[in-house]
Amino acid sequence: MIVWLNGAFGVGKTATARQLCDFLPAPRIHDPEVLGCVLQRTIGRLQRGDYQHLTSWRRGTVALTRWATRNNAHVIVPMSVLRPDYLDALLGGLRAHGHDVRHVLLDAPPPVLQARITDDDAEHPNATEWRRQHVENYGDVREELASRGITMDTADVPPATVAASIAHALGFAGTSDLRES
Repeated sequence: MIVWLNGAFGVGKTATARQLCDFLPAPRIHDPEVLGCVLQRTIGRLQRGDYQHLTSWRRGTVALTRWATRNNAHVIVPMSVLRPDYLDALLGGLRAHGHDVRHVLLDAPPPVLQARITDDDAEHPNATEWRRQHVENYGDVREELASRGITMDTADVPPATVAASIAHALGFAGTSDLRES
């Protein structure tokens, strides 16, 4: 199973992904941002802008995510994709290869997102303004993204609780001891 954790910047995708590992057998976190950074440093020098606009990023993300499922791993992808057409291409590409893909939208209101982005400023000093600008964009597409799977509120909920709720919704309830077996 591939669990795609989506949502605005600051919603808690990475923290939730780490906690979700406690509930899935053979968990693996796959971050397509790594490929994006490589493409940004190469192709991006010629074609400026968000690497998600690159067809090569979307195709490469499908290929690398498929590869991450080797050895029957459950793959968790904490990645903001706020363009519904791009999200459909990614999820559809994975499903076309027979993967069980679950889209989980992590959600929080704009004031919470803005506060978290401010708190993350030390960790992502060069991306703070860019992340802030995407909060409004997220509000514009929130309902459309929510229609592609389940939605979890992260506003006043710790990542461990969000992860437990996701595991329960995916049928992994009561499996927090899987990694011990």
